[in-house]
Amino acid sequence: AEAKVMKPDPLAYQLMVDRLGVPATAAIFIDDLPRNVVGATAVGLTGLRFVATPQLWQALQPLLPGLPAQAELL
Repeated sequence: AEAKVMKPDPLAYQLMVDRLGVPATAAIFIDDLPRNVVGATAVGLTGLRFVATPQLWQALQPLLPGLPAQAELL
């Protein structure tokens, strides 16, 4: 089914986690637009703004235990 809502409407994010069957608090949302990150956090998702890969990787480290250091991937 198609939803008639779009980012950054918080309902868009709520529909996403509902359809995935996960609690919002267990999801991470990444976007380069601050307004979209704000919409996601409004429903309880962890929102991260993408600026550059090193910054994102550093922000993900505490959220995803066992994630390798970025240098290990090169």
